[in-house]
Amino acid sequence: MKAKSKSELAELAGVSVCTLVNWFKPHMAELEALGLKPRMRVLPPK
Repeated sequence: MKAKSKSELAELAGVSVCTLVNWFKPHMAELEALGLKPRMRVLPPK
């Protein structure tokens, strides 16, 4: 699986990057446990 950037994920979801980040906010503890840091541009493929 290829890593995707936040902008690529936002485009696939049909939303802006800001909206995508807002969707992440309630789940940041779980995302950080998976290796996602708040300022990352490229998200891990896992």
